[in-house]
Amino acid sequence: MGLVVERKPGESIHIQFDQRMSAEELDDLLRTGITIRVVDIGHQVRPKAKLHIEAGQGARIWRSELLERATHPHQNAAEPEPAR
Repeated sequence: MGLVVERKPGESIHIQFDQRMSAEELDDLLRTGITIRVVDIGHQVRPKAKLHIEAGQGARIWRSELLERATHPHQNAAEPEPAR
């Protein structure tokens, strides 16, 4: 099972690894890798790509705008959660 995210041109995602991961868990994640698959590319007036991302439990996947809010909490009252 993975996460599906839509991104418009110029938008991005950011993948972080849990700091509490053991060396064995990190090694396993690096061996199995992270898969990003393009599911669809919209052809509307405002095109966007739909991405399917598969990563281990220790990977946190952020939409760039949510990561920006999380790293600058003084700008927002509520801190967002990563997509997974």
